[in-house]
Amino acid sequence: MYYEPGWDLITSGAGARCLWGAAALYLVEPAQSAGAPVVYQPLALSASLLNGGMVLWAYFPAGGSLELLAPPAGYPNALSITNADPGAWLPVANNSPYGPARVPRGARALVIYSPSGGYHQATSVPAGYAAWVWPGAGDVIVCTSPAPNVAPNFGGAASVCR
Repeated sequence: MYYEPGWDLITSGAGARCLWGAAALYLVEPAQSAGAPVVYQPLALSASLLNGGMVLWAYFPAGGSLELLAPPAGYPNALSITNADPGAWLPVANNSPYGPARVPRGARALVIYSPSGGYHQATSVPAGYAAWVWPGAGDVIVCTSPAPNVAPNFGGAASVCR
């Protein structure tokens, strides 16, 4: 994945190997309760931090890149976020290297950010990027692209993600 120069909202991915060109990293921690703020935790510039599927703000002075590797066998292709606060933006990530992620249920709005375009509404999240979801009522479902020629692991969200 290549990122534009400036601040980018990205994911570390379950299979991320190395981040090149970042001058600053901030972990995005969602609000823990209704009315609580989102927390931005500064992180050391360390490739070892890129294994947890985190949502990060990354600053790339001259652009940067992230190598997304194939997730391990059986890694889920769907995430269900239960009890999302309908009054707070929620960070979501696409850590699949195989294509865009969709949010087919539970989102009133989905916005992504780019240094050249700022925030804009989207219908999907590109591979290696993160986004903000404005939850509606019920669970928020995020569906990532499965590996080619491998049966997807959508779990209980199979009817929504197909």
